[in-house]
Amino acid sequence: MNYLESRGYNITMNEVRMNNDPVDSWAGNGGWMFAIADYMLVVFGEVMPDYQPSPTSFDTDVMSYELEFLISQKPSSIDLRRVYAVLNRYDNWLRLAGRNY
Repeated sequence: MNYLESRGYNITMNEVRMNNDPVDSWAGNGGWMFAIADYMLVVFGEVMPDYQPSPTSFDTDVMSYELEFLISQKPSSIDLRRVYAVLNRYDNWLRLAGRNY
């Protein structure tokens, strides 16, 4: 845990790390980025960079685990912008390393 960061950031990043699939990191990372972007749009009215909103994001029949986690924890928009920035940087690294598809 990073004691220099806020609770919302730490809880979210810990969950991201615990659920990382080392075989398919790009898909897992993307899942978190889409969930954060959906949450930011619906809850705070903010559109994240390079994001196209999903019409079914908050449909409880198809809601992702990542989005359910965010709804239950209610992190702030500041925390989620910081987590999204880290995930976006990791996404760029995965693309450069050829680990995307």
